[in-house]
Formats: sequence, structure tokens, C-alpha cells
Amino acid sequence: MSKKKNYSSNKFTSANREAKMEARKLERQAADKKQRLQLVIGVGAVIAVVAVLSLIFISYYSETVVARINGANIYEREVQWSMNVARNNVDMHVADDADATVFQRAVQEEAVHIVARDRLFEDFGARAGIESTNPGAIVNAIIADPELFAEFEHLMPPLPSPNAEERAQAILDRIQAGEDFDTLMFEYSQDPGLWGSPTGYTFLGHQFVPEFTDATLAMEIGEISGLVESIHGFHIIMRTEPDLEADMHGAEFEEEELLGAKHILISDPTEEARMREAINYGFQEKLDNADIQFRNALYNVE
Repeated sequence: MSKKKNYSSNKFTSANREAKMEARKLERQAADKKQRLQLVIGVGAVIAVVAVLSLIFISYYSETVVARINGANIYEREVQWSMNVARNNVDMHVADDADATVFQRAVQEEAVHIVARDRLFEDFGARAGIESTNPGAIVNAIIADPELFAEFEHLMPPLPSPNAEERAQAILDRIQAGEDFDTLMFEYSQDPGLWGSPTGYTFLGHQFVPEFTDATLAMEIGEISGLVESIHGFHIIMRTEPDLEADMHGAEFEEEELLGAKHILISDPTEEARMREAINYGFQEKLDNADIQFRNALYNVE
């Protein structure tokens, strides 16, 4: 009886041990499975990050290079952003009957020059410790810092002589002697909006200074004024037909309220204006001396 009891006890103990071993085995298998799953997830995450970084790297470094300035790449996307401005710039200088291919190539190359000029501003700003990369902000920083402006000071134009009124009168004399108004306007006018409105302005009376509006209203279509002085300088105005399709930026009006005019503006520049002109000359000089190389891919940019 005693032996049977011992046998049964040993049998129970052995079964219990096997059960524990099996449980440990299952635990190890579960732990191994969990570890493998974590490893797979970790490897997958690494692969995903590498893939994303690779795509960014490829998209950045595989961009089409269309030109170079002083050894630095200019990319297709940069030139595309400049195409509209370049097209307007070229429109001002290329004859209406220019070949379409010649015109398009001129636009593409002008777009490169726009990007190149911005790069020159950025490079100057970085060397001078100017935080902004905006060309306008860089010009303001140069004007505000005598040491920075010293690089451009030799390019500062002198005050014109004779004064603005005498210069304007000399131009008016030439018009009255039969010279073409538009030719003299494009040669001498200091109106900053001229190239944006080469055929003249369509406006409402309150939108221009009173002297300009009053002189326009006092003339017939095609008539040319004498000298008209305003805060901007001296104007020689020709009244024109208003463009009834002109964008008036949401202003409410009746068609008969619209006025049309073009003008030659002559003024004596302020010191700040002369400083800005010097800086523009300086960066144009840097652009003229830059090593700019066009690539064939440029001529596929639209």
C-alpha cells in the first residue's frame, strides 16, 4: 500500500514538473515571438524612415539643374517661379514681331538672371550677418549701415543738374517742337509705374494727386499739358482714352468717371533714392561679372 502511494505521488510530481516546463516553454515561445515581432516592427520603422529620407534626398538632389551661378546650381523650380516676372521684363524690350522661339529663350534666360540676382543678395546678406534673405530687406539693411553702404557709395549718382523743373521744361520744349511724346516718355520719365502701364493709366479722380487730376480734366483727349508740379515732381501729361476694361480693384464707379492719361515725370531724387540706385547699380555690376552658365534643360522650362 505504501509503495503504491509513493508511486502515485511521484507520478503527480513528475506531471506537475512537466506542466511547469511546458508552461515555461510556452512563455519562452511567447517572449521569443514578441521579441521577433518587435524586431520586425523596429526594422520596418527603420526601413520606412530610410525610404522617406531617400525620397527627400532623391527629390532634392535629382531636381533638374538648368543653370549655374558662380558654381552654384540653379534649379528648374526656381526658374519656373520667376517666369512671369521675366516675361513682363522681356515684353518691355522685345519687338512685337519677334520670333516666338527667340522670345521664349529670352524669357528663360531672364528668369535665370532674376534668380541669380536674388542669390547675389542672399550671399551678400549672409556674409554681412543680415538675417533676412529678402532683397528689399537687405537693401534697407545696407542703407542703415554706413560700413555696408561704403561698398556701394562710389556708385551713388550725383544730384542731376540742371534741376528737375529745367529738365522737364527742356523735354516739354522738344515735344512742342514736334518730337514724339512716347519716345521721350520712355527715355526720360522717372515714373516707377511706367513699365507696368506703358500705354498710360486709367483712374478715378481721387486716386491721383489733385494737380494731376485737375490738369487731366482740363484737357481734351490727345492734348498735352504744360508743366504740372506735384509732390512727386514735374509732370508733362497727355490725356488719353480710358480703358473701360481696366481692373479698378473693386472700386465702384460710372464709366464717365474714368480718366485716362500718360505722363512724363521728372523729379530730383532724395538721398535715399540715390542710395538705393547705387545699391542696384552695385548688384547689377555683380550680376554682370558673375559666371552664369545656361544648360540645355533651361530651354524646356515653360
